[in-house]
Amino acid sequence: MAIGKRRRGQPGRQLRVQLPEHDGFVKGCGVQWWYWTGHLQTATGKRYGFEVVFFVFRKWGAFVATLCHHALTDLNARRFYFDQATLPLQLPTATPGRFHFDADAASKVHASGGGGHDHLVSQLGGVTLDLRLDTGEPATQHYEGTAHPYLAGGYTLYYSRKRMQVTGTLTPDRGSAEAVTGEAWFDRQYGELLPAIAAGWQWFGLHIGADTELMIFLFPGQNHATETFASLKTAQGHRVLTPDDFFVQVTGEWPSPHTGARYPSGWRVTIASQGLDLILTPAVVDQELYGEHQYWPGPEYWEGAVDIADADGQPIGRGYVELDGYNRNLFGRLDTD
Repeated sequence: MAIGKRRRGQPGRQLRVQLPEHDGFVKGCGVQWWYWTGHLQTATGKRYGFEVVFFVFRKWGAFVATLCHHALTDLNARRFYFDQATLPLQLPTATPGRFHFDADAASKVHASGGGGHDHLVSQLGGVTLDLRLDTGEPATQHYEGTAHPYLAGGYTLYYSRKRMQVTGTLTPDRGSAEAVTGEAWFDRQYGELLPAIAAGWQWFGLHIGADTELMIFLFPGQNHATETFASLKTAQGHRVLTPDDFFVQVTGEWPSPHTGARYPSGWRVTIASQGLDLILTPAVVDQELYGEHQYWPGPEYWEGAVDIADADGQPIGRGYVELDGYNRNLFGRLDTD
């Protein structure tokens, strides 16, 4: 379903999330993505984190491309693997409610599905993941399901499936397939997103216990203003948090040896009204995706698995954190007007 006419960089009139139609490619957006992060465990107790994301860009008439990033964090060996694939001048087929991506002829990374039932394949670090992700829960529509204008410019339509159940296999190059289970977080954003990418953010997608999910977006704004958005789902229901409801404290820093960027590394997240006092620790310190592989059109960013503990240090969950804008690659230099 196409997005209606609008002023450059501004939301069109009456733009709303439409599901399941918008699981598929939405025409008329400058940037959009399908984003999965999650945690896996084998029957023998091996733990992994994974990321698969497909970006679609359609800007300035000439810049048309589909881009994939995928990553695997081996939490036992404390190793991080990532790669990318770029499909210039290619856009996915617009099929309402469905998506299908193959990043290269060898199908080293694949995503298909829609409606809360997805299939992912990723080959990295000598490991092939073949995963099925399912949820019967309705998607959480952020910003009340309407187009939200960012302080940095542009706008977003945004929804999440916050706790998808994962089953599948993990197959080493020289070994037999192992069954894996886990949980994943799916984010879908589309609109005019380059100004937000250029501004950068801290994003948190957290699974706490069996029934609590917390999402936080922290944006730096113009003139040192900030824009925040957070939502919390518990057994009692879903609520949007105001900036006064929560507090995020950075507790450490990691200087990247690859790009020179200095990333936050460790956080304390407090939501006093819910009795939540969370300590977030990167499961592996170096989970940065950067221009190591061939042609890297950007962005360069940190996207990593984190462990969640309570104030007494007891493990209570797992999540993912994304840190964008700390190293200025291509998108940091673009004119996004």
